[in-house]
Amino acid sequence: MKSIRINRLCLENFKCHRLLELDLRGRSASVYGDNAAGKTSIYDALTWLLFGKDSKGNGEKNIDLKPLGPDGQVADHQAITAVEAELDVDGQITTLRRTLREVWSAKRGSGQETFDGNTSEYFVDGVPQKKYGYDAKIREIVPEDVFRLLTSVSYFARDMGWQDRRAALFGIAAPAPDTEIMATDARFAPLAAAAGSLPLADYKRKLQADRKKFMGAKTDIRAPGAGRAVPGDGLQRPADGVGRGDRSKGGAGAGAG
Repeated sequence: MKSIRINRLCLENFKCHRLLELDLRGRSASVYGDNAAGKTSIYDALTWLLFGKDSKGNGEKNIDLKPLGPDGQVADHQAITAVEAELDVDGQITTLRRTLREVWSAKRGSGQETFDGNTSEYFVDGVPQKKYGYDAKIREIVPEDVFRLLTSVSYFARDMGWQDRRAALFGIAAPAPDTEIMATDARFAPLAAAAGSLPLADYKRKLQADRKKFMGAKTDIRAPGAGRAVPGDGLQRPADGVGRGDRSKGGAGAGAG
């Protein structure tokens, strides 16, 4: 089992925190404060450092990372947002740093600068990294789904699909194989024989495909001698010459009293 401890976490111009440094030294810690004091922002900072998302899984385009002024707008467009953490991973010290800054430029012929977007930089132990290299290093330390399962009380029930929840539970307590379970009860014998060597999940998909194929063929079946259908009324009309009385040969008087 991998051991990951946070020795130090530093936030610069991140949400409501102009500068916050936590010297944890690998110890457990509890954070207390009033509402909107920035408690969740500390967790957001850690998830952004690792995965570029906040604690709810929102990406950079959907969250405000920079401190805001009283008017709800970015207080300082020149400020660089940065989060840095020193981690102890199985006794190996690793320092991670991610930054974000705004890019502004003045178009030719205009003295007015316009916002062109954000740019980020990534560092591992002080060495600049490309994003893909930084992400690969993070995956070596901890996959995102594992991190969120361990750090968020709502991730399992709220954010994971049922298939992923099922896989996570089976990863903790692996169930017995289908064949072993079916062997415990004779009522499963017909199912086991029908499935053969296929796992039950594959056999279920096979049955669904067969059913879909059968239903498609069923709609194409036409009874021999059936009359032509008239679109729209759902009724069948007799084919030409079938079931019509020949009035020229006495058919007109048929049934007359």
